[in-house]
Amino acid sequence: MLLPLVPAVGRLTYKDGSIYDGMWHADRRHGVGTFYHTSGDIFVGTFVDGKRHGLGTTYMHSRGAWLCMLQ
Repeated sequence: MLLPLVPAVGRLTYKDGSIYDGMWHADRRHGVGTFYHTSGDIFVGTFVDGKRHGLGTTYMHSRGAWLCMLQ
């Protein structure tokens, strides 16, 4: 009997030092989360199937905050 994949919340640090902290589903970023780039930039928003999607805000280390809508 296979168990259904259940959404989870957690943090992953990638080999390059970037970090994702948020919701997961089927081992992919999915739902609301925060992605910390090694450059110091931060994206806070929604993810679908591992990619940024929908409404989010990017905080650029050198330029301030930008509101964006991704499809």
